[in-house]
Amino acid sequence: MKSEIRARMNDRQVWLFEETMQRLDAQYDDTVGLLTRTFRARTMHDIRGSSHYALGLFVRDEEGDHARACRILHKVLDAQFLSDPSAVFYGGFPFDDRQPEPPHEPFPGEHFDAVSRYDLEKWQEQIRGRFLKKLAAAGYEREERYRIEDMWRRSLVETVPVVWGNFDANWPDFIATELAMILCVGADPGPELTQRMEAAGRAAVVNSVRRWKMHVIPMNTNVELMHVFICGFFGEWLKENTFLAEAREAALDIRRRYEETMSFAEYNSVTYNSVDLSALAMWRLYLKDETLVETGCFLEANLWRNIAQMYHPGLNNVCGPYSRNYDNDMALHSMIPAFLYMVYGEEKPRPVFNVETAGYIDLALTGTLIPADALEKMRTFQGPRRETKTFRELMERGCPGEDTTLCTATARFEENWMVGAMQGSRNTSGQLRSLVAFWKRPDGAVDSLALLRRMPGRQPGEHLWTVYFDGEVGEDAVIMRIRPEVDRDIEVYFDIIGKDLDPAMVQEEAWIFPGMTFLVETDAGKPEIRRTDAGMEIVYYVPENSPGLEFRLRLQTS
Repeated sequence: MKSEIRARMNDRQVWLFEETMQRLDAQYDDTVGLLTRTFRARTMHDIRGSSHYALGLFVRDEEGDHARACRILHKVLDAQFLSDPSAVFYGGFPFDDRQPEPPHEPFPGEHFDAVSRYDLEKWQEQIRGRFLKKLAAAGYEREERYRIEDMWRRSLVETVPVVWGNFDANWPDFIATELAMILCVGADPGPELTQRMEAAGRAAVVNSVRRWKMHVIPMNTNVELMHVFICGFFGEWLKENTFLAEAREAALDIRRRYEETMSFAEYNSVTYNSVDLSALAMWRLYLKDETLVETGCFLEANLWRNIAQMYHPGLNNVCGPYSRNYDNDMALHSMIPAFLYMVYGEEKPRPVFNVETAGYIDLALTGTLIPADALEKMRTFQGPRRETKTFRELMERGCPGEDTTLCTATARFEENWMVGAMQGSRNTSGQLRSLVAFWKRPDGAVDSLALLRRMPGRQPGEHLWTVYFDGEVGEDAVIMRIRPEVDRDIEVYFDIIGKDLDPAMVQEEAWIFPGMTFLVETDAGKPEIRRTDAGMEIVYYVPENSPGLEFRLRLQTS
């Protein structure tokens, strides 16, 4: 490892770096020059992950590493979308080396503003809903209707660029961040490759600035913070004062919005909070502008205070609710455990290497700074308590200008369990987890519960306009009211993650799990119990035009 970089790292950062590189070495496909990755049952050559690996290779700097890193970077840069500077995806990157450039819009990218695009998407959702109803009336079974709907979607993404459908709007910020980091650590890719990296960074910044200003594709917090970093870094590196001015303007706007509630929109979202912390550490370490550095230090410290408020050291998790998250257990889809290990050492479990593993390279190089007050809260259980926090969420598919709502999270902490719920959310995202509980089993393992919604028989990741969740943790119970305003049937369900679960544990008025009993009052009717690989689901069918349903849950340790 480069000696000047090693001197800035503690032993746990070095361990994390070396362990991560071993895993990425094993994923490297020398016949292609990229990492392989399996995600959601799909194996691919990973463009974004490969950019992290290239950074690690330059830093490790062992025999063959420099040549491999340069080869990877050429492959990554070859994939950048550069054919049409007016396209909404210009400066972006594909998921893998086989993904084609998205189709070009029949109109210039600026033809439809953010509100128009929202209206188009909303109208399409309504048309699709009516089309499915006609299929049902014509006698098509549900699985056949879904198959036809999937054909509809494929036709759409083959015709026009659809964000998250045939391109990821966040990829320019992620990959430009890695290009910047490679230059930050003093790598010497040579003049030709350095010039290509600078050009790619410039195109990514142009994309990011356009997205920030037009709001056509809303930026969540983690992308906003990377946006500031790449604008600031390439502004300084390329001596582009307009980029640097964009970074300052965006940073001050992010701080202003943060200070309204002392919280980010991605509230309690440990998947994304770990990216936030990584980006903010980069502001602190690698930007020169005093305003950006001071603002980054302020946000980094206070984000740790937000996390500490809802963290339970005995359960090694952040209490819900989560405005956006892939999993309950942060060990599965977050880099927060890696941060904690670097700070606490063996007091905290070593991090699990999960789908975020490639990002550990950045964490190991930057580390983090946790304020002393947050550090103490995260070290030992602070005793039984009830916490309340307001935050302003971002509705990714909300109408521009009306896409933020003031929400309240309430949570209760006991020595062996915790539960949290959200009030006021209008988020359409399938990643919303508006009620979450964790508890310790008699054998010491930790199980969890989360409330989700989906179309019957589908995965929960789809956006739906809109299922409203209003919950609160009271003195003796958690109350959750659910009001669907969607033009189709849906399911709401409690996802139970744990071992040795049996459907017989779910009774009409009580769910009796190892270590925890939920006493249940609801007008939702009788649920269906479904086994899953990770536990079970308690599923409630909600027909179209339902006035809603309500749950009252009282938690009792057993």
